Parts: sequence; structure tokens; C-alpha cells
Amino acid sequence: MDELQRRAIIDHWDRLVDELPSQDLIDRLIAGRIIDQEEAINIDILPDDKERNMEIMQHLLASRSNNTYQLFIQALESVTNISSKSLLKNIQNRLNQLQHQKELELSRKSTENLIQ
Repeated sequence: MDELQRRAIIDHWDRLVDELPSQDLIDRLIAGRIIDQEEAINIDILPDDKERNMEIMQHLLASRSNNTYQLFIQALESVTNISSKSLLKNIQNRLNQLQHQKELELSRKSTENLIQ
């Protein structure tokens, strides 16, 4: 996961912790090797959804795989509830905004270097 993808997720942290359908995502996260079976069991025994979601998010953000963001997005796409679709759209929109800002910043720096 790159820094902009990580930031797009962190920017929606509160809502993800409150609304993430953890039970629906765990199998996908295991298949994508973001978490293993033992971690899934440890997540599953947590007392409530909010704690489970916080643990999932921590594993997600700690993952070093380049595929983590895409696997997470695919997992959210597989969930059919309206909240998950809204989260997905918000995260993807935020990533697009961050990428656009980065492109503008790089363009500005290139222009400044040419002027100097």
C-alpha cells in the first residue's frame, strides 16, 4: 500500500471503525494474506464490532504488501450493504483527491525548477 492509499483509509478511520462489516471481510483478508487464521481467530473473539474493526484496520495499515489496498477495496466491493458501498466510494474519492493534489504539487515544483 502506498502512502496516498494509506492516507485515504486513515482519513476515513472513524467511519471504518464504526461501520466496517468485519465478519464479511475476514475471509477475503485471509485469502489475500493480510491476516492469517490465528489473527482472524484473535479478531473474532474480540467483544464487539468496533474492537474487531480497529484490529482489522491496524493489520491492514501494517501490511507491507503492494496488493493490500486493492485487496481491501475488493473486499469492500464484495459486501452488498449500503454503508460499505458508501465507504468504498468515499475512500476512492479521497484517494483521487490526494493523487490530484500530489500531481499538482509535482507540477508546481517542476515549474519552479524550470524557472530557476
